[in-house]
Amino acid sequence: MWNYKGYHAEVVYNEETNYWTGWLYGISDFVTFGGETEEEVKADFYSAVDEYLDYCKEIGKEPKHEDFKLSNIEVKDDLYKSLSTAAKNAGESLNGFVEKILSDYLAKTA
Repeated sequence: MWNYKGYHAEVVYNEETNYWTGWLYGISDFVTFGGETEEEVKADFYSAVDEYLDYCKEIGKEPKHEDFKLSNIEVKDDLYKSLSTAAKNAGESLNGFVEKILSDYLAKTA
């Protein structure tokens, strides 16, 4: 994982297209970049971060900073479906619902 100005990148290589694609990891805004070589995609990553920060400044928006979150937690399909249904019934996003469950649990066990 690459790091630049406090932003991290996830990068993947597609052998079929011979192209590197990346995105800023851990923020809710969607920022992507790419290139045909590793050097090109890394340079484009730096440019993407700089352009993102410039754009936020230009429109008066506070840039998103990395959200500290658990990612890619794998659960059994039936548990995922139950959580998704419960979140929907509660009128919450799945992430918000799971965060609330974890917070409540930790508050009770602290």
